[in-house]
Amino acid sequence: MSKSPMPRLATPCRSISNGSQAPGAGFSKPALSIVDPHHHLWDRPDGSVYLLPDLVADVASGHNVEATSISNCRSMYRADGPVELRPVGETEFANGAAP
Repeated sequence: MSKSPMPRLATPCRSISNGSQAPGAGFSKPALSIVDPHHHLWDRPDGSVYLLPDLVADVASGHNVEATSISNCRSMYRADGPVELRPVGETEFANGAAP
């Protein structure tokens, strides 16, 4: 079975707002409570990085995000050990990023 190419991930949400605007400016319903169905954390060899400070900045960008949960994105796998346990590295990474 060949490895499928890494999927292109969505751009973090802060890129949709104009940095010169006040937080919440331009959002149609900034008071609307949002439960974000998921987020990802990664630090990839290609230089693509999205870590907890990035998530915190996005959540504070004007939307009223009250909750979110992490979802795996094939990042930070263990470099060695049983192949079937290598994805556990992503959970370990996320756990280490938590305050």
